[in-house]
Amino acid sequence: MPGGASSQFDILRMIEGFGLAGYWTWEFESDRQIWSPGLRSLLGRTEPDAPPDYDRFLRLVHPEDRDWLDAPTLVRAGTLGQHRFRIIRPNGTLRVVESRGEVLHHGDGRPRGAIGVVLDVTDREHALRAARFHAAREHALAVTGSAFGFAALHGEVLDLPEWRALTGLARATIDQGWSRPGDPEDLALPPPVAAAIAARRPYRYSFTARLPAGETVRFFECGAPVLGEDRGGDEWAGLVVPWPVADVSDRRTDPDSLIRGREIRAARALLAWTLTDLAEASELSLSTVRRLEEESDAASHRSRRAVLDALRSAGVVFTLVKGEAVAVALGR
Repeated sequence: MPGGASSQFDILRMIEGFGLAGYWTWEFESDRQIWSPGLRSLLGRTEPDAPPDYDRFLRLVHPEDRDWLDAPTLVRAGTLGQHRFRIIRPNGTLRVVESRGEVLHHGDGRPRGAIGVVLDVTDREHALRAARFHAAREHALAVTGSAFGFAALHGEVLDLPEWRALTGLARATIDQGWSRPGDPEDLALPPPVAAAIAARRPYRYSFTARLPAGETVRFFECGAPVLGEDRGGDEWAGLVVPWPVADVSDRRTDPDSLIRGREIRAARALLAWTLTDLAEASELSLSTVRRLEEESDAASHRSRRAVLDALRSAGVVFTLVKGEAVAVALGR
């Protein structure tokens, strides 16, 4: 195609313009080598201060990585592999690069030259190291403290190996967004929490999970959107930890079980809410909320949780003081 070669070189120059790639050639008989402008830039040599040669290139390689690369005699003999290594630029900065090359041959099979490309993979290497560090940190949290960090992107919870090991959930279940084991109806997000997530506000709540052995464990979850200009609004991070285990020796228990009708009425008064306001915020019927406040009969755990989550989302703080007494205050 007319102009095809020119177009290819234009594309190559455009790629090199990012400073993340460069190519080189080596003609064995004349020992003539060429470094492209992109390679000089990648190596930190913007000016052609000296004729390029392979030995000079090796001197830019980190001393600990030089033994990995093919010696000049091996390249001339026809051996040129793919390698990842570090270079140290003349200004002292370190970059991680990947080289790929090919030895060219005469018709009779004798090596006549070599060509190669060098790619700057520093950012990718840093991302991989960050991912490995994150995985190791999450494993340490799970093993030492039974705490499970999580991240969600575009509404999907990323894989949580330690959480899956504890709960028996399948990887496909996590991918589909079911990160909590048990009855889906009981584990549905409380309306105030769902509203906070929809509005991209931090949230916190507790839930009960059913583990493979049949026991139930209460967990506390908190999450927040990951803010930043490049986040796109779809990334979340959070933490799931076991609810503090009741200590029989000092008669402590789950604080929520100590919140009675009078505390709910006091919280509603602090917010200047009517019974109807609380019913709408918790998405419960007016009669259910009235029964909770009057303690006229045993309310379901889900109804109590919905009311307490609605009050907490509005700024109410319940604090356990002096054993089994509950203090009610506004946190904002």
